[in-house]
Formats: sequence, C-alpha cells, structure tokens
Amino acid sequence: MRDDSDNEELDNQELDNEELDNQLQGIDEEKYYGKLEQSEIFSKLKMIIVEQLDVDYNDIDISSNFAYDLDADSLDAVELIMALEEAFGIQISDEDAEKIQTVEQALKYILDKLN
Repeated sequence: MRDDSDNEELDNQELDNEELDNQLQGIDEEKYYGKLEQSEIFSKLKMIIVEQLDVDYNDIDISSNFAYDLDADSLDAVELIMALEEAFGIQISDEDAEKIQTVEQALKYILDKLN
C-alpha cells in the first residue's frame, strides 16, 4: 500500500519529466537519437555537472551557462570536460572544449559525437 509520500514522489518525478521535455523542445529531435535516449543523456549530463560543479540538480537547465549560472572556473571547466569524455567515451579537443559554454552546447556536442 502506498502512502502519501510515495504519491508525492511520483508527482515530483512526473513534473521533472515534464520540465525535461520542455527544456529539450529546442533541440532538433530528428537529427539526434530519440527523445527518450536524448533525455537519458541529458539526465546523465546533469548528474555529471552536479558531481563536478557541486550544484543542485534542479538549478541546472538546458540554457545554464557553466561560468555565469553555475559558477564554474577554468579548472572546473577542464575537470568537467574530462568527466564528460570518460562518462560518454568521447574525445573533446581543446578547441571544442573552449566553445562549450552552456549545458545545451555540451548536450549537442555529446549527441553529435555519439551519433
């Protein structure tokens, strides 16, 4: 038997999924995998950002700028890029790393590399 806290947790999870859908609307879904896989990668990306930058999961959205919104300094940026390379099994050149300033840019880059 579920109690009220279980129902509240499910409601919050549904809100998180709805919020995620809203944030991902601006990305061309046909070009990239599918919505489900894309949202899974976005969630994984957010978890890596949480771990690397010590920020709250809910403070990260698709338009978050690593430096301005998430207070990442240059060392944080290097460590984040290294964590992304390891987590997704990709290589990010120094030139490309400098261009990745937002969560959306990181997500698009990862999706392009995995495609």
